[in-house]
Amino acid sequence: MPENSTQDTQKKNKKGRGLVIFLKIFTCTVLGIIAFLISVRIGEKLAFAPFYNSAEREFATPGVNSGFVGQGLDYVEEKGVFLACGYSSKKGEASMVYVIGADGKAYKTDLKKSDGSNYTAHTGGIAHSGKYCYITGDDGCDVFLLDEILSGSQAKEMGVITSPKGHDPAFAVIQGDMLYEGSFYRAGNYETPQNERITTPCGDNNTAMIYAYKLDENSPFGVNNTPVAAYSTTGLVQGMTFAGGEMVLSTSYGVAPSHLKYYDLSAAQKERKTIGDNTLDLYYLDGSCQTRDVTAPPMTEEIVYRNGRIYIMCESASNKYIFGKLMSGRYIYSFA
Repeated sequence: MPENSTQDTQKKNKKGRGLVIFLKIFTCTVLGIIAFLISVRIGEKLAFAPFYNSAEREFATPGVNSGFVGQGLDYVEEKGVFLACGYSSKKGEASMVYVIGADGKAYKTDLKKSDGSNYTAHTGGIAHSGKYCYITGDDGCDVFLLDEILSGSQAKEMGVITSPKGHDPAFAVIQGDMLYEGSFYRAGNYETPQNERITTPCGDNNTAMIYAYKLDENSPFGVNNTPVAAYSTTGLVQGMTFAGGEMVLSTSYGVAPSHLKYYDLSAAQKERKTIGDNTLDLYYLDGSCQTRDVTAPPMTEEIVYRNGRIYIMCESASNKYIFGKLMSGRYIYSFA
């Protein structure tokens, strides 16, 4: 056999062996990734079994692959839609509200300041009453028109319902004839005023506060911004709702497990107290009235109670945090 033919044959054999080795490595890598993803998802379901045993996947969290970092959640009964507000992971882009229909399909409304520039606030909470929609801002609840929020185009900030001095609201909810908004505390990076750090009658060290305001159609933006009650709470509260006479707090931070803490309001101790410029009824949400604590997946944000179920949205699947894409953070769940 000519020398050139032998060399060609050897080269072909080497290429063939190289291809076989590459295919083996590629196959093992793919199988390894698949095995890892399966183990992560199974592990998550086992780690949070008490939650998932009573939970149902409702619909996809909108915008998780396009910069949306979900924060607030609300339900508009008369329209049959959820509102999910959040900020953008892309610096300078407008915060937004996704309107989610019963079929899970969603569309986006960008938020604007009164001068037409991008509204880029954290948008920790969202609630609505009448023609107004309230989104938590730096100094209180920023006000938008609900019709504009539902438009799928733009909604322009109209004004603000100011909070007590030093109080920075992180979530909001409407219940009955009241607007509730509360602060988030974490030592070192999310501090609260000293008057919100209270040792409760049972000895708990509470570090944040929820204020309640009366809805009033004769007041600017439909709310009398003098608080009529306050609720002393634990730290790390991302959202709240009312369920069957109990107040439920969603607490979370980082990759640690979240917690849904239930409090029996009829058992909560209260007293008349002056906090800052306001004298009001102060309720202590502490171990004396807490009825249960449900461990949930990381990064739960605002929650909504509807038809016997609590709807939960996490921010873990956003492009900012990513890890939730491998788990169940891509979906909004409801918990019985």
